[in-house]
Amino acid sequence: MTTQSLLTESYRPADTEAELLDLAIGELLDQVADEIPDTIAVIEAVPDPEARRSWTYRELRERARQAGRALAARFPQGSHVAIWSPNRLEFEHLQLGAAYAGIVVVLVNPALKAPEVAYILEQSKSTALFYDDTHLDGQLATIANSIIPSLPRLTTVVPLSEWPAFVVSADEATPLPVVAPDAIAQIQYTSGTTGFPKGVLLRHSALINNGNLSDARSLVDQGGVLINTLPVFHVGAGTLMVIGAIVRRGTHVLMTRFDPALTLALIEEYRGTMLISVPTVMHMVLEHPDLATRDISSLRSVFCGGGNVPESVVERVKAGFGCFFTNGFGMTEAHGTTIQTSTDDSTEDQALTVGRPLPHIEVKIIDPATQKLVSIDETGEICLRGYVIMAGYFDNPEATSAAIDSEGWFHTGDLGSIDARGYVRMRARLKDMIIRGGENVYPAEVENVIAAHPDIHTIQVIGIDDEKWGEQVVAVVRLQEGVEPDDSALYEYCRERMAGFKVPRVWYHTADFPMTASNKIQKFALKQQIADGVLLESWRAPSR
Repeated sequence: MTTQSLLTESYRPADTEAELLDLAIGELLDQVADEIPDTIAVIEAVPDPEARRSWTYRELRERARQAGRALAARFPQGSHVAIWSPNRLEFEHLQLGAAYAGIVVVLVNPALKAPEVAYILEQSKSTALFYDDTHLDGQLATIANSIIPSLPRLTTVVPLSEWPAFVVSADEATPLPVVAPDAIAQIQYTSGTTGFPKGVLLRHSALINNGNLSDARSLVDQGGVLINTLPVFHVGAGTLMVIGAIVRRGTHVLMTRFDPALTLALIEEYRGTMLISVPTVMHMVLEHPDLATRDISSLRSVFCGGGNVPESVVERVKAGFGCFFTNGFGMTEAHGTTIQTSTDDSTEDQALTVGRPLPHIEVKIIDPATQKLVSIDETGEICLRGYVIMAGYFDNPEATSAAIDSEGWFHTGDLGSIDARGYVRMRARLKDMIIRGGENVYPAEVENVIAAHPDIHTIQVIGIDDEKWGEQVVAVVRLQEGVEPDDSALYEYCRERMAGFKVPRVWYHTADFPMTASNKIQKFALKQQIADGVLLESWRAPSR
């Protein structure tokens, strides 16, 4: 279908003109290292320029293959090993080494607390854990030591301070297996309405093709320099940056932590051509005084994901950076971006829609009740089909069959519409997921934690619009009879038990929740009560 064809129903067939690559990640790296061995592949962009590490494609391949042999000597092909670390060069080294060894990496967010990490390690059946023992003054080490005794399957635990010794121990004679393009490369965890995280099975070739096609729509030329402000343990940066940079024969500038001044400095120093970010980060970069003094003329495009992007932000990006802009809709279950605007789309389309499907992806909008196609511009559930759809949820066939129907359609749980041109507009979420600063927060997961507190009678967690964060996590509670409110104590209770981005920062109290006829709490009505001033804010966490 050409981009000029008008739709007559809420179904857009796949555009199949672009070529799909039938490769495993190790094969891809071998090809690129043969072609451009002396090109810088990755730069670990720590704040101190003198402390930065970088590898050419020749070095990256040599080190990744060595890491692969070290892993293959210890773990059978198909084993699950977990990486629990913020952005650092060893993360990419380990991830690519595992790809050569045919080993599945389980990516763990370093902001998670002990119960969350233990659940992921147990559910994923991970046999090894590699973690950053220097992060947050050794907090990950403390957590690791506390949960290891409860995980008998976890037979190997390696702090990343010992990673060089682990890699050097590799026997050069250890063979690397042949890895199929459709083999599982990663398990990334995403929660659902039940509150229990699910492990999404991601394939080698799908990661490669998604990174390639999304970066191509972002105008990332062959040899581009990609400035990454986001964590690579998420599918967006992991696909578009780690894998995308390789398939586009580019340089991945990996920030170990986000800093707006450093972001601008890196664009200038390395002549960055593409910046990946989320709306919250973009606000901070655009508002930084260094924007007026740094030479960022090399920047060709900005990709902004993680939520809807207001028209004012689109305009500010284009004016402030003097470059193209693109945004899109993606999810872990689809290897990253699935629907994306083009850099030549109007500002209105880039703000009000998430664009058109990437090549080789079908989209339809259905009535959730009847499963029938809705009319053009009518709201329904967004469904996707194509190579990007996950292999399933690990060890969870019930959840997999609930998400992917017998015809291969993935039901996203998101409400949207499609116009006659094929542009998709996000409307709402069937699932009550909150996107705060690019991080997905699932209310049921947060509610499960808060509900365990003895003072709580009923708890509902919702998201409300926030100019800085996109959405803010809000708790509406009914306390037990006779209990006096102490929201700061509840806040600290949450901070001890879950990642900081999940913790409600705004608290409300109510004696009666709005209910349906079947006695279900109406979250949308709670939001309306807050908007109308019927519910008044009780407490707000101080800014950090």
